[in-house]
Amino acid sequence: MKLAKLGLKAGVFKSDFVGRCSMCYLCFERCPQDLSPPKVMTVLRNIAVKEGVAPPALLKLMEILAENGRLYPIDDFTEEEREDQDLPELDSKPDFVKRIAEAK
Repeated sequence: MKLAKLGLKAGVFKSDFVGRCSMCYLCFERCPQDLSPPKVMTVLRNIAVKEGVAPPALLKLMEILAENGRLYPIDDFTEEEREDQDLPELDSKPDFVKRIAEAK
C-alpha cells in the first residue's frame, strides 16, 4: 500500500502482492490505526485491472468462465439435490456468462 501511495503502482501491480490478499479481514481486525486494508486492496485491484494488469488468479477465473460458463461444474449430486428441492435444472453452459467473460 505504501509503494502505491508513493507512486510506484506499476511495481505493485506486476507483483503477486495484490492478487494474494484473500480478503480474510484479519488485518482489519488487528489494525491499531483503524484502517481498512481489505478496502484498500479492493481499490488497488480495481486500479490494476483498469490499467490492464489483472492478478493471475483473476485471469484464470475469467478463462474458466469463458470456457465453461461457470466457475464450478454442476455434478450429479447437485442436480439430485435440486431435484429433491423441486428446483429447475441448471443450464450446464449458460451462453450469457461466456459472452460476458469473453468481453474482457
